[in-house]
Amino acid sequence: MTSVVPGGRRTAVAQLSGWAKIGTPLCPSWVVLVVPGATKCALNASGADDLSLVTGLGTLGGTFTVVVQGDNLVDGPEFVIMTGTFQGDADLSLSLAGVAPLGYIKNGVAAIDANGDGQPDLKFNFSGTFRLPFALDFVGRHQRPTRDKEAFYLNDKGRPVSVRNNERSLGVPTVRLEINF
Repeated sequence: MTSVVPGGRRTAVAQLSGWAKIGTPLCPSWVVLVVPGATKCALNASGADDLSLVTGLGTLGGTFTVVVQGDNLVDGPEFVIMTGTFQGDADLSLSLAGVAPLGYIKNGVAAIDANGDGQPDLKFNFSGTFRLPFALDFVGRHQRPTRDKEAFYLNDKGRPVSVRNNERSLGVPTVRLEINF
């Protein structure tokens, strides 16, 4: 792995949005009391990482807000049901070394502030997988994805899976983050 600055570091910030299944720590079963028939909650997060460009290892952390559908059924979910923080160890060594478009979160800890008082009411552990988008050229070699073109993620069996339209931002494929509780 090479670095512009020998022994350098990469720091990055990301705004994330996604969904959590009902019955998970990020979408507790009591949500159906607030939104009858709900099957998921929306999750908005702001995260940052600090990685060694030599090893691809580092840390990550940030804040999150869990929201459900409020009084307007047409627009996106915006009724806040909980907030919290997260942190963990990041491993993007495979991606930064050009081996595979994958990364991992290990030793993740999230703290939920259900009362809004700034004090954690519940903590839970998690892990995760980053799936970085890539394109394929006409002979199947990995390329950088581009706006509005076909792109893929690598699945657990090492096969390409198409990036869906809702996994793009302004036509550009986004990183998929899968969280495990």
